[in-house]
Amino acid sequence: MKPPLLYPELRQEPIILFRSIGPTGVLLMMGDVSEETLYDGFRIQAEALKRGGVDAICIETMSALDEACLAIRAARTFTGLEVVCTFTLRKLSPANIGL
Repeated sequence: MKPPLLYPELRQEPIILFRSIGPTGVLLMMGDVSEETLYDGFRIQAEALKRGGVDAICIETMSALDEACLAIRAARTFTGLEVVCTFTLRKLSPANIGL
């Protein structure tokens, strides 16, 4: 049996199905990974979500703007779906930035 949430033709009520892509945990500015590698990873995830039948993608709990921009660009470019992005931020203090 097909799950109704993933198959619009089986849904009883109109809904918009979001699925999410989260942060990788690596830092571009530290040289942990290249932009191309990160972008390709987001592309793979976004394309898989689209094939899975979602209506929109949420790029969630990002804390690095450069990573969020890559994820948004990959999702929009390769899926054509609506994309939203959320951030998780905390107030910077000398203690939590290593000073």
